[in-house]
Amino acid sequence: MPDRDDFLALLTDLSREAHDAVGVAEHGVLHVVNPTLLRMFGYDAPEEVLGRPFWELLDATSAARMKLVVQARAEGRPVAGRYQVTGVRRDGGTFEVGLRTTTFSLGGRQFSMALLHEVGEEEAGESRLYDAIFGNTAIKLLIDPENGRVVDANQAAVQFYGWPLDQLRGMAIAEINTASSQEVRRDLGAADSGEQRSFRFQHRLANGALRNVEVHTGPVELRGRRLLLSIIQDTTERDELEEKLRRASQLEAVGRLAGGVAHDFNNLLTVVLGCADLVRPGIDPGVRQHLDDLVSAARRASRLTRQLLAVGRRQQLAPRTIDLSTAVRSAEALLRRAVPGVDLDVEVGDGLQVEFDPDQLEQVLLNLVINAAEAGASSIRISSSSERDAFETDFVVLTVSDDGRGMDEATQARVFEPFFTTRPGHGSGLGLASVYGIVSQSGGQIEVHSRPGQGTTFALRLARRAAPEVPTEVEPGQGTVLWLVDDHDDLREVLVQGLQNAGFLVKAFRDAEEALAAPGLERVSVLITDQVMPGASGLELGQQLQSRRPDLRVLLISGEMRQPRGARLPVGWEFMQKPFSTRELSSRVRAMCAPVSGARSDRSLQEQE
Repeated sequence: MPDRDDFLALLTDLSREAHDAVGVAEHGVLHVVNPTLLRMFGYDAPEEVLGRPFWELLDATSAARMKLVVQARAEGRPVAGRYQVTGVRRDGGTFEVGLRTTTFSLGGRQFSMALLHEVGEEEAGESRLYDAIFGNTAIKLLIDPENGRVVDANQAAVQFYGWPLDQLRGMAIAEINTASSQEVRRDLGAADSGEQRSFRFQHRLANGALRNVEVHTGPVELRGRRLLLSIIQDTTERDELEEKLRRASQLEAVGRLAGGVAHDFNNLLTVVLGCADLVRPGIDPGVRQHLDDLVSAARRASRLTRQLLAVGRRQQLAPRTIDLSTAVRSAEALLRRAVPGVDLDVEVGDGLQVEFDPDQLEQVLLNLVINAAEAGASSIRISSSSERDAFETDFVVLTVSDDGRGMDEATQARVFEPFFTTRPGHGSGLGLASVYGIVSQSGGQIEVHSRPGQGTTFALRLARRAAPEVPTEVEPGQGTVLWLVDDHDDLREVLVQGLQNAGFLVKAFRDAEEALAAPGLERVSVLITDQVMPGASGLELGQQLQSRRPDLRVLLISGEMRQPRGARLPVGWEFMQKPFSTRELSSRVRAMCAPVSGARSDRSLQEQE
């Protein structure tokens, strides 16, 4: 190989015969110029320009631009090979210069060769138009609609797709677009004719990743050619967010329906269980088994409605600040029994305080480990970690991971939908839907990550809390006089009869307005009130009566609970979720009352009134 000086001398000789102006530079400094370049810039001898940076022959704007190009090339970043710049002649006159560059190595050093030609007014205007429409940071491609190949790409496109500019030029757009070749040809034709200007595609990057894009395209005339100018917008993150919002909205709508159905159904089941209690003492032994079957079926239906309420995020929660490690460890024995033969590994850190109903947390974990076992998992791991978001909020992340079959994207998109199951005929499809409802109602978030054959991970993000408050002890009340308020006539009659059979003195009202106007509140030990009623709710009724009788006990009953998220029942209040039997109601009320003295228990409601 000739040495550097010999080779540059050879280039000098060869360039003398070139029609175009020729310059060879290293890091922008000129080492070779031919006579055409000297005449173009108004110089007489090569010594007047050799050794000077090329950008000294340009105006300030073009000089700054070319300095950036030289710097980028030195750092190994891809750069364009064609430019439009403004030259400055020796006498100070300016003119437009078309510039094409190529690079080569010599003795381990990098050189650039530039071919220059003076641009006419028409060509200069077109070049300025080219730079104007093809510049800036938007991702842009120029495509030949005849063959579907990329004619040119701007730097933003090079950075987005990851292919070098020289490779990107000449690529068939079908190599980038995941649509079929037939669809690509059809859409190119539609864009070229102006029938359609915007498209949604998935584009493939050099590293194999797929990105959702919106393509806005239309025909342009550039340098005597009809081309398509395509502006590409990456919409992947936006699309993912919209999909999450769509799923959340869908689950919310189905959840509201499920919760409403469960509420009404729980009232009916309470009537069924209450009537069963009333007829049991005098029933013929020959039909007792049928009654037991009826009660058993009502109990199973009750469990189903509780799942529906969880889906609708309308079940009663009793959240309190708990130590996550303690709560998970207390559920561990139950979880192991639920998935025999599966290796269960529990590693939850100490000192992680969260606000959650411990019973519901147990239900969430039970549903998740059973789901994992049904997905063929041989091992399940429950673990925890801490994180902080951009708003300086501390979270605890409880993770349940398995090595089961995993799920494809279509299944993951529906995994929290009520009644959706991949095993038709096995289960109700409410397990994961109820998990979603419980976590959401508790103010948390749940995400699923899975791939076919690579297992599944459910991550629960729960807000971290301070140490738990010490609960206030409440002394039991006295007496057996009850007020019962419920707007369902048949339910009210069944509950009154069952409570009276248990020895309670009961006065019943159909709504809050009747109860508020009734005398004798000073004799009442417990107010039993439905939560959802026309007019004032049970919560509002209890608060008003307790303002007149601070020691009044209140038992709130409902097929659902529309208590504000995170709110606690007032002191002296308890909650009982329908359906329940009259025996269960009597037992609960008895537990709320202190031992009854004979003097007070012998009084009738008529005497009070």
